[in-house]
Amino acid sequence: MFVVKGLGNPTLPGKKFSACRMHNLLTKTEEFVTSMKKIFFALALMFFAVAPAFAVTFDGFVADEAKILSAEIKKSINERALDLQSRTNADIAVVTAKKKHIKNKTTADYAREIGRTKKIGSESKNEGVVFLVVPDGASGQRMRIEVGYGLEGVLTDGKSGRILDDHVVPWFKKRDYQKAVEQGFTAIFAELNGYYENPTEHAKKEQSGEMLGWIVLAIPILFLFTVLLYVFLSYDGEGFSSGGGGSSGSSSGGFRGSSGFGRSGGFGGFGGGGGFGGGGAGR
Repeated sequence: MFVVKGLGNPTLPGKKFSACRMHNLLTKTEEFVTSMKKIFFALALMFFAVAPAFAVTFDGFVADEAKILSAEIKKSINERALDLQSRTNADIAVVTAKKKHIKNKTTADYAREIGRTKKIGSESKNEGVVFLVVPDGASGQRMRIEVGYGLEGVLTDGKSGRILDDHVVPWFKKRDYQKAVEQGFTAIFAELNGYYENPTEHAKKEQSGEMLGWIVLAIPILFLFTVLLYVFLSYDGEGFSSGGGGSSGSSSGGFRGSSGFGRSGGFGGFGGGGGFGGGGAGR
């Protein structure tokens, strides 16, 4: 018989042994539960860290993840986008997001993944556009026009950049992000609508615009060539020939930089395309 000091009741060896085993079992169980909680927490962090960037919810043609668009603006965008899709098969997807949605991705990667996974544009021609706006994004990562393969000749990188510069950036500076989205979409819609209504005329305008750009670029080059030719002809082996006149002038030119509804009204989803290769521009 064993007697626990301070107690008058005897304790059998078997009971003491069982109590120890029970204590150890409880301790190990608590450690196991604690470890499982840590593992579960770590897995949860990993899941959210690598959560797909394209996990956005579209309401028609609009995914307002940043919650900056009114119901009226979304309705207007959806109606015009649906009209364009029904006539041309082209899709314009409008997405607003915050930095926490994009995480460590660039706006180009984020928009491209949305275009591919949501299959923006028709399956046969991939004529899709993703217009992305990130109100709290860092400089250079605030907006993006990502263009599908089928529209890269219509919405070129330069033209996409001009749309952002002329129609989106000014409203961003005023912190009117809803207006920035509305005006950007309107400009993209007008560009695509003009192309599909009269492709030949659109092509002529593109060619004339490119020609004007080359002319503007050629002016300073031609001027520099003329000056060098004059200097060369004026040199007689010992120095510059006397006489003659001088001229001065200035010229500049170049190209603008580029980079970068409930489901009502008949919207049945995007066209099944998703061919995006990196064309477009961002700011």
